[in-house]
Amino acid sequence: MEPSKAGATASSAKRSWGLPLLAGFFGLAMVLEATTLPLLERYTGLGSGFMVAFVGTALLLIAAALSWQVQNGIRFQPESGEGVDETVPVSKAGLALAGLGIALPIISIPLAGFPLGAGLAYACVTRAYGSMRLLRDVVIGIALASATWLAFTKLGVQLGPFLPLVGAK
Repeated sequence: MEPSKAGATASSAKRSWGLPLLAGFFGLAMVLEATTLPLLERYTGLGSGFMVAFVGTALLLIAAALSWQVQNGIRFQPESGEGVDETVPVSKAGLALAGLGIALPIISIPLAGFPLGAGLAYACVTRAYGSMRLLRDVVIGIALASATWLAFTKLGVQLGPFLPLVGAK
């Protein structure tokens, strides 16, 4: 075997283990975190740690299945999506806007409130997917976030302040 082919094979073998290791790492981290949270609660039955432990265990099982596949030489091939043109490059601006939409609530909700922060995040993500109606997207995002905030508040779950800039908490 030529040296370049041997290097390529070793490189692809290393990449094959990336997904099982990543799933195992996050699964183990979640299971360990779940040990610090109550699994059962007296008033609701299931505690806050139950879902964390459940998802962590599921990730560990997925990691084990993926490891078995890698060990047996099964190669992971990307599948083409329906209606996806694979010759078109990834839009870096769209990817950046979607990332901003994910990060924006962390920064904006404590300052501007849940509806405004989530509404702006919604507008960023819709813009990343090609929407050209910014004002409409912000209004829809604020309306959906307001309804979500009200519904969760009625359930006793606090998602942060409503609109602290205008004194509404």
